[in-house]
Parts: sequence; structure tokens; C-alpha cells
Amino acid sequence: KIKVKVFTDKEVDPEFGSGVVGVTPAHSVVDFEFAQKHKLEVIKLINEDGKLLESGGKYAGLNVLVAREKFVADLQKSKQIEKIEDYQNNLSICYRCDTPIEPLTSEQWFVAVDKKLPGRKKTLKELSLEVVRSGDIEIVPKRFEKTYYHWMENLHDWCISRQIWWGHRIPVWYTENNEVIVARTEVEAQKLAKGKKITQDLDTLDTWFSSSLWTFSTLGWPDKTKDFKNFHPNQVMETGYDILFFWVARMILMSEYLLAKEKDSRPFKTVYLHGMIRDQDGKKMSKSKGNGIDPLDMIDKFGTDALRLSLVIGAAPGADMRLYEDKIAGYRNFVNKLWNISRFIFGQVNEIKQIKTEPKPITLTDKWILAEFNKLAVEVTSDLEKYKFSSAGEKLYEFTWAKLADWYLEIAKLETPRHAQGSKDQILLYILERLLVLWHPFTPFVTEVIWKEFKTGGFLMVADWPQAKKVDNKVLDNFADLQELVTQIRNIKAENKIAPTDFVDCYLTSQVLSRDDLQVVAQLGRVTLQAEAINGTKFATAHSQGEINATKAMTDKEKQVLEKYIKSMEAKVKNKSFVSNAPKEVIKDNKKRLAEAKNKLANQ
Repeated sequence: KIKVKVFTDKEVDPEFGSGVVGVTPAHSVVDFEFAQKHKLEVIKLINEDGKLLESGGKYAGLNVLVAREKFVADLQKSKQIEKIEDYQNNLSICYRCDTPIEPLTSEQWFVAVDKKLPGRKKTLKELSLEVVRSGDIEIVPKRFEKTYYHWMENLHDWCISRQIWWGHRIPVWYTENNEVIVARTEVEAQKLAKGKKITQDLDTLDTWFSSSLWTFSTLGWPDKTKDFKNFHPNQVMETGYDILFFWVARMILMSEYLLAKEKDSRPFKTVYLHGMIRDQDGKKMSKSKGNGIDPLDMIDKFGTDALRLSLVIGAAPGADMRLYEDKIAGYRNFVNKLWNISRFIFGQVNEIKQIKTEPKPITLTDKWILAEFNKLAVEVTSDLEKYKFSSAGEKLYEFTWAKLADWYLEIAKLETPRHAQGSKDQILLYILERLLVLWHPFTPFVTEVIWKEFKTGGFLMVADWPQAKKVDNKVLDNFADLQELVTQIRNIKAENKIAPTDFVDCYLTSQVLSRDDLQVVAQLGRVTLQAEAINGTKFATAHSQGEINATKAMTDKEKQVLEKYIKSMEAKVKNKSFVSNAPKEVIKDNKKRLAEAKNKLANQ
């Protein structure tokens, strides 16, 4: 006769099937918990080869699947099966070979996380929770703190041994009579064995156990090294949110235990979590689907800086992001833009050199670009300190392309006749030098190459971070008004088929801050404040702010401005230093502008 223990438990659903289930504690995690709770005997039925042991009785030696079929057949033969139903079951499947996994009981090594530590009166788990709850370790984004608490509060003794061939081998040896020896090396173990024959444990350490030692083992611990003193705890740990528990939590556990005697036992001060990289349709990249992107291929095609930008800009902490080739190509275009801006500036100035202090601005445009840069330096620095990397990149992108390239550099070409060349050179070089420093964390390769032109003798990566001056918000507001009016005037020119470079008259029905700035930036002739329209004259109007006279006759003032411009351009294209150092495209563009200006003057 066979004795069977019967017990009740609320975990069993009485509405499912007969409401009675058989348990196999040695081959089910749930059943093993039942056995612990109800003190059931744990009988191992299956061995590591997937065959039944002697405890399987008449089915011993059979493959698990074969044994199950034979067992069912025997039940049917003895008429002990009332009915058979199909239902879905949660089955563990091997991710490599897609075959069912049979849980087995075996002897393993564990870290006791629920046991109070001697002299500390708290468990390892409690200490690891406390260090995050107290704010000693910050998790970015903060919402993942709940995930951390959930994992750690439900954590039980951590199994750290694995039955695989690759990994750090368990540092345990056994004597012939099964004495256990823990040692750092086999030589040390042999000394402790005192002549007895020893055999090392075949298991390896869990990969997360090995990697959890990373923050201090790489710095020379357990020796009191200079690196450990200087760099531990680490400042920021950056990793994916999917291994918050597997790696981050384990590093905290190990540091709390092994570094308890140190002044600061934290492995790091901040944890920054990034999301997963998905394809264009938001699907997880995988080899089987063939929807992955090889970063090396993208680097060969678009450059490393473009790939870096595509991974940073638009990526929020802890949020998944989509990556695809067109996106990377777009940032390749921006890297080219940054390169071209730099080459243009180097081609415009008389001498490439570092500008130590902020230059004195002459025009409203100069004041504006310096104010915008100071604002940029303040905001980018703040964003980086708060781990808002995407926001910092977006602001740098907008300043570089929309403000510096589209407005200031275009205006700089027009302002030359009324602007001291030395002052303009200083502003261009001052901003470019510091802009390269701000861009360097995002695009280290192209910025380092451009930096060499300053001939500092050092690397950009160790250059001083820009210290922003006070931001002049009034200048920003004034230039915004000027931009709006210039845009309206350019639109009027386009609508009336007036060439952008034609110097037409402009009558304003409201006051502007600087008619001289407006005249140069919008390429106008005479700019007059006129309360009422002049009788008999045809105007094209924009809102109620400005009116452009459609006549194109040049005034004496216009001719003087144009003559000065021609003289300046002639001096530039004849300058040997400029011709030998400037890119061919820049030289060609300057000669074209000179020819157009001469032609316009000749036709008056």
C-alpha cells in the first residue's frame, strides 16, 4: 500500500477540474513551496538526463515524455481516468532549443539575503532597500524606484551557482570525506586540506554575481588602492532598465556586504536607466526577425557621430526609442553642417586663434548671438547636470543650425562694410571654440578634428567648459522683433518678384529699435519712419509695420554702402592668406558676390 498525504491550500482553485491536484515538490517551484509550507517529503523522480530514477518504480529508466504516455495508458487500462480535457498551461521553454524545461532539485550555493548580518541588526535585503529609500542612491527616472522596491521586497535567498561550463568557477573544494573548503586558490585550498585529496566544485558563479563586484573589483579591491579611494563610489551607473534588478540591485547587495567597513558602502550615487532600442515600427530588434541594425555598418555608412546623435536626441530616460537608417542619415547631414559652419568661419577670419574673453559687440546682431550663446551654455549645462541629454542636444542643434548658421552667419556676410573685421573675427571664433566644447560629448570625433585648427596643442576633451555670462533678455526680445520685421520684408520682396539682394526703399509706420540693422539685414535702401503713406506712390504692405517702395533707384547712401561692400570684398579675395586657407567653395562664393555687387553698381 502507498500512503498519500492530503492537505488543503487556498492557492488551489476548487473550480478548476476536480479541485484536487497532485504535487511533485522536486519538479515544480509552486509545488516546492507547498512542500515547505506543509512539510511534505521531497522525492526526486527525474535525473539530469531527463529519465526517471528508481523512485519512479516500474517507469524507472524511461524518458519523461515516454513515461507520461505509458502512465496515462496504465490509468486508462485500470479505468482510473474519468475524462481528459484540453487546457492551456504555463510551460517553461528553453530559449535556445524550444524544448520544455523540467525543474529539478539540486544542491546549490545561495546568498542569504533574509538573514540579519552580524553587528548590523539588519538583513542584506533591508540595507539594500534603505539606501534607495533614503535617497543615498538616486534612480533616474524616479518611477523605476517602485520597480526596484517590488523586486527587492520579494527577493529571497539568491542562488549564485550555475551548471554551465563558462564563467568564474565556484571557489570551493571537497575532500575525500566531503569536507567543504572555501579558498581563494587551489594552493590555498590544498594547505587547508592538510594533505587530503581535494576536488573543486564543478559549478560556476551566476554571471550577475561576478558582474555585481565590478564597481570595486576593477579598482584594486580588496587592497586600499589610490583608484579605489578616488573613484569609489562611482558617480553614475548607466544601464538598461531591463537589468535594474539583475545587475543594479545585485551591485548594491554586494557593496552593502563587502564594503560595510568603508566610509561609503554605496557602489554608485546615481543610476541612469535607458530604454530599449526598437525598429522603425516599434518592434524589438532580434536576429530571428532580421530587423536589427548593426552599429558597425551604420558607422561605416554615416559616421560614428551621426550614430551617437541618433541614439541621444529624442531618447528620454527609461523610455524605449525607435532607430532606423533614415534617422541616422539625418544626423549625418547635421554633422556635415557643423563641419561646413566651421570651415566657413575659418575661411572668413584673418587668423585662427583662441579668444580668451567675450568680445565687445558692435551691432544688435552681435549682441544677440552672444546673448543666445550665453543662454545656450546655461541651459545645456543645467540639462546635462540633470541628465536631460536629449534636451541638451536639441538646444545645441537649434542654436547651431537655426540661429548661428541661418541668421548670424548670413547677416555677418552683409555687415562687413560697416563692421570692424577684427571684431567680427573675434565673435565668430569665440562662439565656435566654445560651441565645439558644448558639442563634444555628443559628437566627439568631428569636434576633435575641428578643434585642431585652433592649434592649442591639447585635446578638446580636456578643454575648459564654457562659463556663461549673464543673459541679456532685452537683447533677445529686441532681435526677435527685428527678425519678425525682416521676415515680413523678405516675404514682400518675394511676393512682388523683387530680388532678395535688391536695395529697395522701406517706409515704416511704427518705430523700430535700429533702422541701420534693419537696412543691412533686410538689404534695403533708404529706411524712413513715415506716419502716413506718400501720395501717388505704390506700396507693398506687411501688416501695419512696414511698407516697401517698389521703385529700385539707388540713393547716394545705398551707393556708398555698396561701394564699401565692394571694396571690402576685393580686399578679401586678393588676400593671399584667405585664398590659400579658405575652402574653394567659400572663395568661389565671395567672388560671385563681388561680381554681383559690381554689376548692380554699374547698372545704376
